[in-house]
Formats: sequence, structure tokens, C-alpha cells
Amino acid sequence: MKVQRVLHVSSARSWRGGEQQISYLVKYLADKGVENWVFCPEDSPLEKWSQLNNITTVSYNKGSSISFKVSRLLKRTAQEENIDLIHVHDSHAHNYAWFANSIFGNETPLIVSRRVDFKIPYSSIRKYNHKDIRKIICVSDYVREVVGMRVRDKSKLMTIYSGVQKVEKHPNYSLRKSYGIPDSHKLIGNVAALAEHKDYFTFVNTAEALIKSQPDTYSFLMIGGDGDSSKEIKTYIKKKGLQHHIIHTGFIPEVKSKLSDLDLLLFTSKEEGLGTSILDAFNAGVPVVATNTGGIPEIVRNQETGLLSEVKDHLSLFANVRHIFESPALTARLIENAKKLAEKLSEKNMAHNTLETYNKVLK
Repeated sequence: MKVQRVLHVSSARSWRGGEQQISYLVKYLADKGVENWVFCPEDSPLEKWSQLNNITTVSYNKGSSISFKVSRLLKRTAQEENIDLIHVHDSHAHNYAWFANSIFGNETPLIVSRRVDFKIPYSSIRKYNHKDIRKIICVSDYVREVVGMRVRDKSKLMTIYSGVQKVEKHPNYSLRKSYGIPDSHKLIGNVAALAEHKDYFTFVNTAEALIKSQPDTYSFLMIGGDGDSSKEIKTYIKKKGLQHHIIHTGFIPEVKSKLSDLDLLLFTSKEEGLGTSILDAFNAGVPVVATNTGGIPEIVRNQETGLLSEVKDHLSLFANVRHIFESPALTARLIENAKKLAEKLSEKNMAHNTLETYNKVLK
């Protein structure tokens, strides 16, 4: 039996990497003749995207991470629309599907995506071992290892890397002009929300070391929306007197088409499932210096596709950034290898592998 109808469940009120992956997947499935329903919070970016792309949308008022009302709506939607598979794309979405199946009697098979490398708490063991889960798709081998600590049936675990789409450079936009960056400056950026696990404090410390070593040489952009560390990070920047050197741009639409304006991506996370911003930088021909954590070393292969430093080691990050700018031959080789890897990890390959997984579990 081939899958015909899939219900995608998301709880995100914002648009980040996970929502981008859902959009890639749904478009691909639709092109292959699969009918898609997107079950998501009302007025969320994913709801608006789905409606704009003529994808059937079922929206709900998200009050908390656990809602019997939302779970009952999920069960009703699955039954009324004769859904073949429910694909849950985040932890709260997993909660809704878990209760729909375990409490309200829904029997639709579940596919679970796990994109983060946070350890699964003991309280969530039952939902990750529910009998209706057919596969748990992990975004990297590292995430699969972390999830495997809590999942009894290891055969349900698999890795499908996130996919990225190669886009042309935006013809009428310049990061430098938009933020007043001198042409003589090396432009270093990170693309991530100001969340705690992204560790922008280390980004700031590395920037400070670079600025002190070579004044009037570097400018820095923090590209991404506010997160749980926004206030602390902005205060930290002001305390160090770096507010004229480090700019928080906020969310930038179609940022992938603008990344080629960067001279380097400095990715300083202390926890990371994979890091699709890194893959976007690879596609844009931007060299990457990153931290050796989570799934990052599976794509940033040290001295092959980028340079790695240990978490919070701003002096090593500083040295690697300088090494990139002082070694044109090395940089060219890293960029070439990184582009080849990004081509393999395309959004089409991700979606194709996911569709194959759907069909295998239905057999």
C-alpha cells in the first residue's frame, strides 16, 4: 500500500528550521500525488503558508503543550479524512497525537520527527514508546543516539538529514548596504534565533577577540528572531561596548538568498540537532566555523567542509576565523567540499527518503 493521505501536525507559532522542512516535504508530497493536511496553530506562519499554497489546513488555538480539546480535534480530523499516516513534527505535536491515540482511541499510525538533541525526559518515555509509532525520524545520527536512550525498539529509529534548497542570490538586496557595513570589513554572521542553546554569548566573546586583534576590520550580524536569551545577549553586547560592531537584524525573509554577502558563518551553538543554517551557508559558498556539538560534526567535517572548535572555546573559534581569512587555498577547498555535501543533502532527497519511509511502514 502506498501512502495517499498524510496529516502533518505542528505546534510551532513561529517559522524556524522545522517549519521550513515541513514546507519542503509537503510540496514534494503534493507533486507526487499525496494529499496533505496541515494541523497547526491558528494565525501561525505555517497556517498562512499552507493556505497560500492551497494545502488543506486544520487550525487550533494552542493554549498549552497538552490539550484534550486539540487531541480530540486531531482524532476527528484523522477519522473524517481517512488519513493513512499522522506525521508529528515537534514535541508538543507529539503530545497531541499521543493523547489522540492513547486516550481517545485514534488508531492512525504515527511517524515522529525529532530535530533537537535535548535528552528526552523520563516523563516522556511512554509517548516515545507508544505502540502506534512506526518510525522515529531523527535529523542526525547524534539525535538518533540520544533518542535511542529512551526508546526500547531501536528498529523504529532512523536518520534522515534535513534538506536545503539551493537558491539564487537576491538581485536587489545587500546585507552590507542594509546595515551600513563598510566594504573594507569582513562580514561575519550567524543565522539563529537568540535562544539559550545557540550560545550567542560565545559568538559575542569571539567577536570581541577579533575586534581587539584587528580594529576596523570586522562587522558582525546576528540574523534571527528573538528567543529566550534575547534580553541577556543584548545587555551583554552593550556591557562590552560592542553595540556598534554587532547588529541584531531580527528575522530576515528569504535569508538563504542573501547569505552570500557574508564572508563567514560563525555558528556557536552548545546544543544542535544538525544546523540547517550551516547547510544554507554551504550552498551560498560561505565558509563555516562552528562548534563541535550535537549533529554539527556530521556536516562540518573539520578541515574538510569547515573548521570546528569545542563548545564555548572562543579563543579557538577566534583562531579558526583568522585561519580562514589568512588561508585562501584552504578556504577555497572547504567551500568546494561543502557545496558538494549540500547538494547531497537537498530538500528533494530529504522528502524522497521520507516518502519511502511512509510507504515502507504502510506495507
